[in-house]
Amino acid sequence: MSFDKINKKNTKLKAPPSKSYEQRLLVAALLSRGECVLINPGNSDDVIAAREIVKQLGLEITETNNTLILKPATTSNSEVINCGESAMNARLFAPISCLFKNRFTLTGSGSLLGRPVATDFYIFKQMGCLIDDKKYLPFNFGKSQLKSGTYNIDGSKSSQLISGLMMALPVMSGNSELIVHNPVSVSYIYLTQHIMDDAGVKCNIKTDKSDPLTINIFGNQSYKPDTYIIEGDWSGAANFLVAAAIFGDIEMHGLSVKSKQADKNILKIFDVSNVKYQIEKNKIIVRKSEIVAFNFDATDCPDIIPIAIVLACFTDKTSVITGANRLKHKESSRAEVMKEELKKAGISIEISDDKIFVNPTVEIKQTDFNSHNDHRIAMALSVFSIATNSNNIIENTECVAKSYPNFYKDFCMFVNNITL
Repeated sequence: MSFDKINKKNTKLKAPPSKSYEQRLLVAALLSRGECVLINPGNSDDVIAAREIVKQLGLEITETNNTLILKPATTSNSEVINCGESAMNARLFAPISCLFKNRFTLTGSGSLLGRPVATDFYIFKQMGCLIDDKKYLPFNFGKSQLKSGTYNIDGSKSSQLISGLMMALPVMSGNSELIVHNPVSVSYIYLTQHIMDDAGVKCNIKTDKSDPLTINIFGNQSYKPDTYIIEGDWSGAANFLVAAAIFGDIEMHGLSVKSKQADKNILKIFDVSNVKYQIEKNKIIVRKSEIVAFNFDATDCPDIIPIAIVLACFTDKTSVITGANRLKHKESSRAEVMKEELKKAGISIEISDDKIFVNPTVEIKQTDFNSHNDHRIAMALSVFSIATNSNNIIENTECVAKSYPNFYKDFCMFVNNITL
């Protein structure tokens, strides 16, 4: 991807469908054992991989007119569950697959095979499963029958496996309790609860600052077949909301301000950084703003840290973003990559323990970037590149297909004279 001289313009865009929302709805549809309809489906690599998984586990999917029609079908005889490059698919579908297959191998492709996504799969030993003793895929499951009961889980790395257990355990005969120690990404746990509630399945989440997060799950429940609308994605949209705050105005349609998505927290970052925005019935309007330095704890919304770093580059002094430790085992080590790449443009970033210190500069250097094959890095650096107002090259931008295949189409609508 290269960028020629740019003239900013006001833009109206529709947010892409949320992949994390669709992945969970696919599980709800699978477990409903009836016909479901999903409106506003996405086309990212991660959701395409998730659809292949639920088809293997017993769904027939027909796509028509921006709608997915899902009906019960025969479970595949294959013992290989391919998660693509999605850690969410691996963690979410591990317990779900145990409901349908007695033995299987969970695998993936690309960068996923180098990420320690199976670190917390020890929980399946408590259920009597025969499992591998390793952190990386491929990962083998044997005697993979789920059991209701009480489980202590280390939640310090991810909430995705917890979401999978939350969705799988209600169809068991007995009640269950998940005791989550050191939980992170708690907003995603509430998103899972919200989708379960819409599908007629209940669980109770009890939190206390001095105690673990406790989730009580009632057994003998059934997911209801229904029609569901997939929300717009705050993660992808955040790139354009930040771009508008720095460079020009935007009207972003298709985002729910009542959403449980963690990355809606971009609005909280705007609140502490003097970004001007307004919320109307079906859109969010962001105005070009005089941005001020900010401190923000993004531990529960790590996906927006790269674009939050870009916002911090255009403030009046040093900003501090907490949550660096959440970025170490993503598609890249995102805090270190943003530090490395933005240094080329004259931006100084310091990382100390869990904090990221972003020091803006008066004069941004024209430079080329590398996405390190990370979709969120590619999008964030593309937004930053507008500032140089000259030719830029960003290598490996095809990785945006993982979450937002139409990103550069929308990016071209935000700026003029882009050369693809």
